[in-house]
Amino acid sequence: MTVENGVLQLRIGLRWEARILLSSIAFAGAPEPFNHSLNESPSGSAPLRVGVIGSPNVVLRFTEPQTLRPIFGRERRTTAMALLVDDPVAFIAALQAQEQGPQSGVHQSS
Repeated sequence: MTVENGVLQLRIGLRWEARILLSSIAFAGAPEPFNHSLNESPSGSAPLRVGVIGSPNVVLRFTEPQTLRPIFGRERRTTAMALLVDDPVAFIAALQAQEQGPQSGVHQSS
């Protein structure tokens, strides 16, 4: 993943690739608890898990649907994505540091 020039460039192995404008990220923070017995999060909509292994430690929610492109298969559109990053605090700080313009809305959970 890279964050520069107001864009998050995402490449998760050979599975997913996306180019997301930072201005379209409404929220970046820790994932909500997930109720496995009900297969849903408290907000009612679980984010798309794009990691290969491990539990996600960052959720991105978007102001509009974003397109993720796999190497093989069909594109997916989502309004939220769950990622596993090495350093979630630094990742969220990088998103916030790259914000451009007063309309950008990257917010971190408290």
